[in-house]
Amino acid sequence: LGHTRIALLNGPRGYAYSEYRLQGYQKALEEAGVSFDPALLVSEQMTEGNGMIATARLFEDKVHRPTALICGNILLAKGAYTALGAMEYRIPEDVSVVSHDDVLHNIRGSAFYPALTVSRSPFANSWSHLAEILCNAIQNPTAPPHQHVAEVEFIERASTGRAPK
Repeated sequence: LGHTRIALLNGPRGYAYSEYRLQGYQKALEEAGVSFDPALLVSEQMTEGNGMIATARLFEDKVHRPTALICGNILLAKGAYTALGAMEYRIPEDVSVVSHDDVLHNIRGSAFYPALTVSRSPFANSWSHLAEILCNAIQNPTAPPHQHVAEVEFIERASTGRAPK
């Protein structure tokens, strides 16, 4: 959609999921010919409050602010929506927002206004695979580590638009 200042609100450094998301973000930027800017990376606990604070900080400099946000989970996105609304930025006219959605029972991206675009991968889909991996590790402690890469569904809604001019 023409965005070149894309911020990533990610989980804390050192966790596999955060590191893999960061690698994917950097690879996508590289493939799009966009330089990685460490000032557009936030690595914090993934809470609504941290989403709000991180977004407010990213938008302090109106000239170098991001035009798109990728949020590591829906709680960060909820905080981002709150901060953007308080600063009178319009979604998606002024800034696009996308989030990873682990399908939390009390927060739905479809209920955001405007409805939130998400990559959807419910936590519930991982439990049986995690149990299987644990059982295999207990039964075969010398076996090489095993991992399962889950399917992710992309649901485009109303929170994304072309980069503002």
